[in-house]
Amino acid sequence: MKRLIIIGAGKFGRELAAYAEESLPGLEIAGFLDSRPHVLDGYKGYPPIIGTVEDHAIGENEVFVCGIGYAESRLAYAEIIEHRGGKFISVVHPRAYVGKNTILGDGCVIAPGAVVSTDCKIGRHVLVNVNAHIGHDCVIGDGSVFAPLSCPGSSSKLGRRVFMGIGACMTPDHELGDDVYVAAGAVVTNSVTSGVLMGVPARAKPPSKGTQN
Repeated sequence: MKRLIIIGAGKFGRELAAYAEESLPGLEIAGFLDSRPHVLDGYKGYPPIIGTVEDHAIGENEVFVCGIGYAESRLAYAEIIEHRGGKFISVVHPRAYVGKNTILGDGCVIAPGAVVSTDCKIGRHVLVNVNAHIGHDCVIGDGSVFAPLSCPGSSSKLGRRVFMGIGACMTPDHELGDDVYVAAGAVVTNSVTSGVLMGVPARAKPPSKGTQN
């Protein structure tokens, strides 16, 4: 039997453990990798923390999925395991929808109520959270994260490690570059190469004024 190991035992890691139980009944959920040994204290019914990402010796029957909900670190931790030969699988909840001809990269998580429409190309380790909706013909870069109720419109193209906050949306046929952060509730109406986007319509957050020594 394959043994599933979840990277990260924090808030989303616990959610992901529950999703995996409902989505992958043929796998044993062996435990978490996390450097915080007490992060599960007070929580019941979860598999144990069995080590850290940096120190884990990959076993023959092990497969992995990343339970980190932050775009800036999700891909980085997954790639530590990948570079040592670890194999990732996707977790697609039975109450999610993935459309015809859509391709999911390794290690994706498609949460309950999420929709990934037809003819999309979804990169590795992408997280589509509860009730998020990715429009048809979208291209999504590795490690991107879509918070609940977020929605990139049809034919959107997003780079690596893009984050779309709760309720954020994007009109069709636009692009976001690597590491763009879209704040909760923002509405993106133009292509943007970098930065933090806020407001309706979304504008780049001005850089903070630092003090000069």
